[in-house]
Amino acid sequence: AAVDSLRTALQLYRLDPENPAYFHKLGRAAFATGDFQEALQVYTEGAFKFPEDPRVFLARARVWLQLREPDQALSDLSVAQQRFREATSLMDYNAEIDPSGRVQQEIYLSQGIAHIIRGDGSSAKQSLKRLAPNQTIPNHSLPRQLDPNQLDSSQLDSSQLDSSQLDSSHTVLWPDSHLALHFLEIFAQQQDPSPEQADQVYDLAASGLDMFRNGLMWEEGAIPGSSDRMVPIWMHYPEASREMDAVYGTIMSLLTGATQPDVLWNRHYPGARSSSTSSNTYTPYAQTARELIHLGLAVWHRQNGREEEAAEELERIVELGRQTDTKKTAIEAAYVHVPYGSLYLIAESELMRYKAITSVEG
Repeated sequence: AAVDSLRTALQLYRLDPENPAYFHKLGRAAFATGDFQEALQVYTEGAFKFPEDPRVFLARARVWLQLREPDQALSDLSVAQQRFREATSLMDYNAEIDPSGRVQQEIYLSQGIAHIIRGDGSSAKQSLKRLAPNQTIPNHSLPRQLDPNQLDSSQLDSSQLDSSQLDSSHTVLWPDSHLALHFLEIFAQQQDPSPEQADQVYDLAASGLDMFRNGLMWEEGAIPGSSDRMVPIWMHYPEASREMDAVYGTIMSLLTGATQPDVLWNRHYPGARSSSTSSNTYTPYAQTARELIHLGLAVWHRQNGREEEAAEELERIVELGRQTDTKKTAIEAAYVHVPYGSLYLIAESELMRYKAITSVEG
């Protein structure tokens, strides 16, 4: 499906190579195939053809991250930031290029992730704090033309997806969650050690836990057979989105000492509660949930001074990626990991730094 979408996008682009909409469609389709060298060539051509468009440099930064080149990504993000400032002076910018107003947020978020991948927690925190006042993270996980009410957290049907509908040049954080941003801030804080680090991590986690609790309300009869149960106010959001926010909330609870790691595992790890869902089953939701849980446990171990145990959790994320890579169809890869999402990239880079430090110490 991804190859077919690339072929269609290329045909459209050849018909009208000066059309930016066709160019971006081609770039997304090239990215979705997983051929990042090809995607890099497409966006490099676009940088010459559409040098005023910040989206071109933002998208190419995504490609650089997949190629494990965070410095190159940051360079393109700097250009994207400059182009954004120049473009916003144009009256028609928001209407034609950025109707949702998310490009600026995307730049800050991508900068934060790139800095985390580099191990520069201090710079990551600066970028993420610029994003924080916007109080939103764009949804990169759900295709824009798919009815979210059709989604189920245990069985996200990738056969419904068309890679041309996916803005797969974007980083994957699931879902549109303030908690996802909060978790990145906690991870960056641990990379930027200071005498007050433990207290700062705790404070961030406590704030995140409050944020999660404030997203719940008493809603009588919201769940059949229940009249006095706390449920998310976003009852009409996709089930997967609600569940991922619950994972983030439980991680925050773990980091504040309000719960234990077995609660995180038993309540949220795919396959832990249901014999009908194998722990080895690959769905976009299940893979992302597993990575997030292992990453959350790594943060918890590190918070308590257990670096070796933290590294073991990071190793599990990398191993999960290796195991599932052969199970993904092209469209599944485009949906969440192409071939890997930002959680994987963060874990991979952090594990490499740990191994480098321990090899020198050994």
